[in-house]
Amino acid sequence: MPAQLSVPGRRLLLRLKEPIHSAITVLATNLDPDGPQEAYFDPSGQHHAIGNEPVTEPPVASLTVTEEYLSDWQNEWYTINMEGLDDDDSEPEDMPPTFEPLVVTASNGRFVSIQDYVGAVYPWLMQRREQILRARHVAEEDYEPGADGEEEEALLVALDDPELVRAEDEGEWLATLRGIFEARSQQN
Repeated sequence: MPAQLSVPGRRLLLRLKEPIHSAITVLATNLDPDGPQEAYFDPSGQHHAIGNEPVTEPPVASLTVTEEYLSDWQNEWYTINMEGLDDDDSEPEDMPPTFEPLVVTASNGRFVSIQDYVGAVYPWLMQRREQILRARHVAEEDYEPGADGEEEEALLVALDDPELVRAEDEGEWLATLRGIFEARSQQN
């Protein structure tokens, strides 16, 4: 059975924005996305207590992380741009790059902690933020992130699977988390 996101790991909200101190928050233990949240980093740069907990259950010594939109980008692009292309047509030159996965290893030698994960995954995703936006909008021929004075798209990392993350629209992902919280509340 593959490792799942741990209970403490489910409390993380990773927003792909700067600065990191305001981008990452921790939900209350009931996982209510509309409830109180704590900063993951305090003003001195110390991480939240959950940072010492394993990010997965069962705990693992390493994780290989990919971002879903980046992983699918070439296939989506190919479907949109190449299917139906005649043999004598020239191939488009803007094929997206491939993206190598990120390997996150346990700093304590035993298990990947939430801090190991945040410390590796957040900057890795931020470095690829523009490419993630392009991959999310691959079907929009002339899409340019931030073009025409548009407000920067708010992205929140969906951590359903700690090894296959997705940068989702923040409002949509929070609505999903609300639905999960409400369904769980009705069961109790």
